[in-house]
Amino acid sequence: DGPEEIRVALAGSRICAHTGLEVAGRSFAEISPGEEWPSRRWRMLEAAARPCGNLVIVRDRQTQGDGVRFEVVTLPLDPDAPGASRRLVSHIAVLGGVYEPPAKERTAAIPPAESFRFLDLGAGVPESGGP
Repeated sequence: DGPEEIRVALAGSRICAHTGLEVAGRSFAEISPGEEWPSRRWRMLEAAARPCGNLVIVRDRQTQGDGVRFEVVTLPLDPDAPGASRRLVSHIAVLGGVYEPPAKERTAAIPPAESFRFLDLGAGVPESGGP
């Protein structure tokens, strides 16, 4: 919708089961920890505008046990309709170990990135690290 209003268009049922909330239709700012929002917004806007992909690893320590690491690969998708916005499509995979259900008292937010990098799809990647 704009630089301050990036919405989740669709989310798989496993994401909803893991986070404990429906994220489809929500603003990405709402489900990001406040200190993470400026860098997440910049990364998404760069991926859509350049275009380029990105790879993020997050560790969710709010699960039962030692936490779970997730690999998120996001790629731009050009629209078929003229004038429509480019979309970012993410695929999320659990890295190793056994997924355990989230703790009942978990915070309803996507955990901070453990690592991040842009993926060059032919149009280059941003030179600076952003905010």
